[in-house]
Amino acid sequence: MIEKQNDATINRPEGERPLDADYILLSFKDRMAQLKSEKAWETNDRNAITLLHHPRLRVVLIALHEGALLDTHTADGPITIHLLEGQVEVTVNGKAFSLQPGNAVAVDDQIPHSVKGLETSVFLLTLGPGKEKTF
Repeated sequence: MIEKQNDATINRPEGERPLDADYILLSFKDRMAQLKSEKAWETNDRNAITLLHHPRLRVVLIALHEGALLDTHTADGPITIHLLEGQVEVTVNGKAFSLQPGNAVAVDDQIPHSVKGLETSVFLLTLGPGKEKTF
């Protein structure tokens, strides 16, 4: 087994968090608490942590303050946005959806979308690879 680890960063100087392995057990509750305890959460409108970085799948946990906006953009591959806490507005191709905890939206590749925190929120973003790419 080859296990990829993250490198230390300013926000997470301890490093040594596995990002790709035969399996990775994830605790969303622990990671949500971690995101909200870091300096980046205090000083920015959002904070995020990559939980899995595999050639065919990426999983990122993102926390947004109320009013934070991930401006309109596209992704090379399909994505899902699964709300764990709070309330967000997701706009896909100009159509807005309000997500409650436990709801998710799937968006195909190259489709314009944005996410706005209607209140302090945490969501799980999964990203698949583009048609001819890996991450």
